[in-house]
Amino acid sequence: MGVRGEVLIRECWKSLASLSEKADIDPRQTHCFAAELYLRAGQFHEVVRIAKVISGADMRSAVQRWLALGYAGCDEAEQARSAALRFAWLSPQEFDGFVDEMKDIALARDWSRCQADLDELDATWFPAWCANEKVAGVTIQENFPACEGSSAYKLVVSLGLRERNGICRTVFEERARLKQLNESFFAFYMRRRDYPHSRMK
Repeated sequence: MGVRGEVLIRECWKSLASLSEKADIDPRQTHCFAAELYLRAGQFHEVVRIAKVISGADMRSAVQRWLALGYAGCDEAEQARSAALRFAWLSPQEFDGFVDEMKDIALARDWSRCQADLDELDATWFPAWCANEKVAGVTIQENFPACEGSSAYKLVVSLGLRERNGICRTVFEERARLKQLNESFFAFYMRRRDYPHSRMK
């Protein structure tokens, strides 16, 4: 088709996106919603502009996909990773395909490493793995979905901060909560600790 053909197709998608936006299409109609059409047009700033103001965005996997791809297209790596982590919580069964679509070498590498470390756990544990390996990007601080993986993420983030000051009673308590969530993840977490047998202060 050549470069001119590709430009023409992108312009068509852009025109459709503009019409969708004016028609106020519901984001639940994902295939004809403006963010999806702008994505196909390669208008990544427009994708982000629309997606980030959708009501309940933090708990909608389609929106997190748009944000991840949009931010990636805008070279906003940390925001793209944050959206990718939310997508992992919300649509773990679709995460493999999402990683392929992102075409992010670092994300694909980290997901592969996570699977090697936590082969029995699904993608909802990927954000906790990233936090433990210090590759999470922006720390997610609110609006967590109800799943064990998100609970583990919060604990790993908290423990990472507390452990900087040494081992204390709260660290042991949070480690116990992490172990209750999943023993295999806890074993992985403890293997990464430099001081698993340090004395409590």
